[in-house]
Amino acid sequence: MSKIHLLIIVITVFFIWAIFFRLDFVEIIDLKIMDLFYKLRGRINIKPDVVVIGIDEYSLSALEVEGDTWPWDREVYGKLLEKVFEDGAKVVAFDVSFTEPGAEETDSYFASTLLMYQNVVLGTYLINEKGTYLSYDERLRKRIEENTNYLDFAYKMTNFKEFALLNPFKIYKIRPIYEPFSVAAYSATYEIGSLDADGVVRRMPLLVVEGWSMENGISSGILPHMNIIAAALYLGIDPTDLILDFSKKEVIMKEKNIKFDNSGYMHIWFYGKGKEIFKEIPSYDVIRGKFEKGTFKDKVVIVGYTATAKRRSRRFYTCKCYSKYYKW
Repeated sequence: MSKIHLLIIVITVFFIWAIFFRLDFVEIIDLKIMDLFYKLRGRINIKPDVVVIGIDEYSLSALEVEGDTWPWDREVYGKLLEKVFEDGAKVVAFDVSFTEPGAEETDSYFASTLLMYQNVVLGTYLINEKGTYLSYDERLRKRIEENTNYLDFAYKMTNFKEFALLNPFKIYKIRPIYEPFSVAAYSATYEIGSLDADGVVRRMPLLVVEGWSMENGISSGILPHMNIIAAALYLGIDPTDLILDFSKKEVIMKEKNIKFDNSGYMHIWFYGKGKEIFKEIPSYDVIRGKFEKGTFKDKVVIVGYTATAKRRSRRFYTCKCYSKYYKW
């Protein structure tokens, strides 16, 4: 047997062994090959129906000079909502947490803007482990448990028996947003779930399973991601009418259905690098009205961190989110 044949056999056996034991480096190679195909394909030009409002270094520093250091007063977000909805925005989703009270006067103002414009989704974070939650002060846990407005948006379901075949994104507790806001707006988690083996996000969970509400018999605990609620509002669908079909592995949104995998994730389609695809405007410019009229007309507006000091230390695919049913 020649040395080349022997080498081929050794390499083949090694990769079969690696695949059998699911070694991370094999998965990483597979992921990088997929990335390479996207790069070879090149950028795809689209007309996204999403505009990003960035909480960036410029906005943080400009407001600091004016006396508002981070975290910003809620008045800032109220003014932002007024500007974008007056310009014709359809939906605004905040990748920002509003779990605690601020100044009473500005909280009241922000709550009033939420009630006025209605199509607002407030994101929040997750408490992954039961032990972590039980370590909270009992008084805080009581306050958290009294606020269950987010459970109003639990999915309706068909073919529930097949749920047992999935391995979905499971957490113990969703941290509810501050109650005066939770009764005035939609709320859901903005968390991205599990990263790929190389630390890149290529998938987005369409459902999150909350252990606490199931454990206490309050709800099914099977809840939509913030982006799903935003998409439903954009399409004119009541978020309380969202349906999961576990047999077809789809989120049913009237005539628009979104496929998910065995983990309840949607794979993100890569169109190109961030700002080359999506218009991004600093939040300071928005609240000061420094944008072209019509920028937000009929758009989904995502408000989130882009500042180096604030953003999550993760690398994301830039996607035309839910591209197969929705012009994002």
